[in-house]
Amino acid sequence: MSFDNDPGDYYAFDGMLCNYDNITIDDDIEQSEINKKKELSKLLNEKLKLTKLVSGFETNEEIRDYVITFLIKKSEDYMVKRYAKREKLPQDFVLASRQQNGLAILIKTTLKKIANIELNTTITDKIDTLLKELYKTDTQKIVYWRVNKIQKFIHDTTNDQHGIDAAFELPIVPMKNFLSACRLHLNLHDMKNRSVGFSIYQNKSIVVAIRKEEKKGIEIEVLPNGKKYIPYWKIRQLRPLMAFNRYEFRKLYKNLVREISLHLKRDSYIDRVVECVFEIEEVKKLIFKNLE
Repeated sequence: MSFDNDPGDYYAFDGMLCNYDNITIDDDIEQSEINKKKELSKLLNEKLKLTKLVSGFETNEEIRDYVITFLIKKSEDYMVKRYAKREKLPQDFVLASRQQNGLAILIKTTLKKIANIELNTTITDKIDTLLKELYKTDTQKIVYWRVNKIQKFIHDTTNDQHGIDAAFELPIVPMKNFLSACRLHLNLHDMKNRSVGFSIYQNKSIVVAIRKEEKKGIEIEVLPNGKKYIPYWKIRQLRPLMAFNRYEFRKLYKNLVREISLHLKRDSYIDRVVECVFEIEEVKKLIFKNLE
């Protein structure tokens, strides 16, 4: 004789089939309620800690900037890794781009090794002038346009040293890697050395530029030196480094920048920020790990 019942099924004294494993007794219910209360108490304590932390800042803008700066600092490695993977950027270019003087290293190395140009005082002086212009604090130009200046400098210097149109002979892949590394460096530089307000302004400018490009549609171009045309390539280059962050971090950034008004009363603003942080478990864990 065989039984089809689950091994956990047994007959009760009145002959009714039941499963002892699924029977909930009062002690289980009580323990479950205790656990819920502990979790709620822990959550309230954590919210209180974060509220106390951000209350130490004088303005809503300072609170916003603190959270965004914290997110950027904690996710820098992740963004760089994703960017490098998307751009197929070799590790030596990545390492150079993360150096404080990375742009100078990249430009000088490219002139010497890719353009086969011996550096002299005249060229190094021009490089110094270019760097000052690219790094100056009053510039509002997005990274894409600043990298265009670098590309033009490399092309002009190559043509000056090797003759008209010599720049067309520069190898495609090394130049692509060079420009990609320059964009990475300037993005990182701006994140670390410019205000959060500047980054927000830059991102808004990038959105406007991307929309303009999207409206143009696909325009097939004949490119020199066997270069391959890639639709919307410019849009890809326009994207800020924040676009390579985790979805949850980008969501919080969007909420802080667009959804929560800086004009709210202080207590209301703090409550909104705390709630937004606690909606994202990974962000919450990072913040409290930093507070320990």
